[in-house]
Amino acid sequence: MSRLVTYTFDLPDGKSLSFSVDVNRKVAAGTPPPFETPDWTRLEYHRCPHCPLAGTCSHCPPAVDAAPILEKFSHVTSVAKVRVTVATPERTSVKETDAQTGLNALLGLVMATSACPIVARLRSQALFHLPFASVEETLYRTVGDYLIKQYFIMKDGGTPDFALTGLDALYRDLAELNGAFFKRVQAASPRDANVNAVVFFRSLSDIVSMSLEDRLAPLREAMDQAGS
Repeated sequence: MSRLVTYTFDLPDGKSLSFSVDVNRKVAAGTPPPFETPDWTRLEYHRCPHCPLAGTCSHCPPAVDAAPILEKFSHVTSVAKVRVTVATPERTSVKETDAQTGLNALLGLVMATSACPIVARLRSQALFHLPFASVEETLYRTVGDYLIKQYFIMKDGGTPDFALTGLDALYRDLAELNGAFFKRVQAASPRDANVNAVVFFRSLSDIVSMSLEDRLAPLREAMDQAGS
């Protein structure tokens, strides 16, 4: 069953751009692109060093998904003031911000629902998408999501990772992925909104992976104050 999240950008020139993402969409790596795509979407074009799809498909799944969006924003600068409306089945959120911030939120959702096995580990978070989440909110949701998965692993008789070792590994993978994806986007962006959005997405993964213990400290303080 489809579950749509729709991003609408009201641009300074009076035009609007709208993108709908089905977070329940069925995807499969190796499926040929449904439309003609630019060269920078080919898998071997700045392929991620740790890409698990090498030799199995011709195009990078998140690049194919992101290409139509990046093309629409190719003329928009990162600091352009926009009004972003995000509609989900439960609520509508509106934010006055810059193009970079809005595009970052949309790209994160698109990439997490792609057929890339690395970012697909964020797919369950995409089902409960929170646009424009702060670093602290992202950390809280990411750790909570990971621990829920470990609970189900334990219930199924497996060995859970309550030490969050796998979470550290995930964000190291994301940081490496974004370094390669940044190079892809450079080829597609006459202006800087697209590039800056990916840099910002990369910085979030760097923050979480490099300082997880420090970032968890305020959460522990909040839990202690709540008597948890």
